[in-house]
Amino acid sequence: MLMSYLEDGAYYCRGTWQNLALALAEAIRRGDGEVLLSTQVRRILVDRRGVAGVLLQNGQTIRASTVISNADASETFEELVGAPHLPARFLRKLRGMKPSLSAFVLFLATDLDLKALGARHQMIRHNTWDHEAAYRSTLTGVPAGIGVDSPTLIDPTLAPPGHHLVIATSLIPYDVGASWREEKAKYSERMMDELEAMFPGLRAHTKMVEGASPRTMERYTLNLSGAIYGWEASPDQVGPGRLSHRTLIEGLFLSGHWTQPGGGIYAVALSGVQTAAMILGDRTDAASDPTGTAPPSNRAARERLARGGKSP
Repeated sequence: MLMSYLEDGAYYCRGTWQNLALALAEAIRRGDGEVLLSTQVRRILVDRRGVAGVLLQNGQTIRASTVISNADASETFEELVGAPHLPARFLRKLRGMKPSLSAFVLFLATDLDLKALGARHQMIRHNTWDHEAAYRSTLTGVPAGIGVDSPTLIDPTLAPPGHHLVIATSLIPYDVGASWREEKAKYSERMMDELEAMFPGLRAHTKMVEGASPRTMERYTLNLSGAIYGWEASPDQVGPGRLSHRTLIEGLFLSGHWTQPGGGIYAVALSGVQTAAMILGDRTDAASDPTGTAPPSNRAARERLARGGKSP
């Protein structure tokens, strides 16, 4: 993945990432698909042959022989599928896996001239060069640095003239020993202090500010403990240690940051390509993977999707 950045560079969605979601939705509709918004799934239906569809919260049943879940993995298996449909050995492994850290994010708008202060569209501020010490500090609820994005520096259309958007992010555990309802204001102030040190005068020029805690992440994404990267990227939970795209239930697939290859925008997008290619029947890696569970190669996936999922 790092090599792809070096070779092709980094790309951004002009006009916000929402445009990517809208483009995907439109592609589904053009393919005679249907996009249901604000529609919660109550159950993934399973019978003796495998997956049978989904039951929606409103009581509607959608029959399907293939279901893809990019939801929280524990939610997918424990709640939507249900433990009775899964081997005890798999459940022990699932319950033994560790979710990633969450994050505290500050969103703000300012009329401060960030460019004149030397700001770049993406910056990282570290309080120490000792990564182990930084991680230990983060685990105690004291972030040792922040990532700062200002998308208006490369896409001015995102804000009125003379204004900028700033998104500041700090990794943080979900459990800091107190309610996030009580801690949210304190962490917002702490992050504003960090930003003020980077951009003197920012407080006085802030037009709007809103904080999002790990509880916010959990509420809006339904990810366990607000985990922003799915499973923690520890040695035993990367590569083959991560959950496979193909599950133990015939027809049920995983995609996203809870499965391979990992967390982050690039990895999650690649995960979707891999899952789609697998479902469409690209078994490029079958010779090296007799179980038929390994994701296809990136090149094969791209070529197949470019053909619209059709065989040559």
